[in-house]
Amino acid sequence: MKRKAPLALLFLFPLAAAAAEISLTADAAARMAREQNPDLRAARHLIAEAEGRSRMTGRLTNPEVDAEVAGGQDFEGRVALGVTQRFPITSRLRLERQLSALEIESAKLEVRERERQIAVSAREAFYDLATAREAVSLARQQTSVAREFAKTLADGSTEGFGSSLDAEQASIDAETLGSAEQPFRVGEVQAAARLAALFGLPPETKFIVKESLALPKGVPAKRPMGTRPDLVLAELAVEAGAVDVSLAKAGRWDDVGVGAFVEGDRLRDEPDGIEPEAMIGMRFS
Repeated sequence: MKRKAPLALLFLFPLAAAAAEISLTADAAARMAREQNPDLRAARHLIAEAEGRSRMTGRLTNPEVDAEVAGGQDFEGRVALGVTQRFPITSRLRLERQLSALEIESAKLEVRERERQIAVSAREAFYDLATAREAVSLARQQTSVAREFAKTLADGSTEGFGSSLDAEQASIDAETLGSAEQPFRVGEVQAAARLAALFGLPPETKFIVKESLALPKGVPAKRPMGTRPDLVLAELAVEAGAVDVSLAKAGRWDDVGVGAFVEGDRLRDEPDGIEPEAMIGMRFS
């Protein structure tokens, strides 16, 4: 007999999953976005799709098989069987393979460019989150100091060492600083939601910032830039357009058909009667 789990345990697992925290740096955020972004996973299927199409591109068409049967009186008739294969007289197949290879390379570059854009977005969201949290922390410290100062002035005015107006103004300033914290908290929530969307995670996911926003002590080391994928993609688009034009010109000429056939006849030939006859030949079209 199976026992049901207590209700407390059933609610414990969702709460534990919702309370999961992820530690991040800027580089880790960019890497995680490239690995887990849902749009990138869908974009990578474009490469497999282009490679699948390339397997069927640049090949000869399937052979054509034809049959013919004709009959008449006294078992007269004719039977013919033939096979025809078509061959291009231009470089159409080579151009099709070249265009297919360019499509595969273009699909890979599109994925790389999308990875670059998503990594940049992840870094921006990470620094927005870190900046908002620093601003919230600073606003809280300022509010705490202002409230302590207002309390000191209020205690002093009670004992006759200060003005009550100054104490009230200090209290108003402290409350104003406290309300200034809210926009930074909104920015923190929005940045965290953008990061979660880039990672394909629920919006309530919590992130721990593990990178300081302090300025570096020296000049950062140079990073190899390489060639941007969008620039290479533009060059490939020009090349693919030229190949496509050549392919359209090559398609003006029809393929040449070469085939073989076998034919058998039963015809009446007086005065000998019906005589069978067989023939083997080739055909061109």
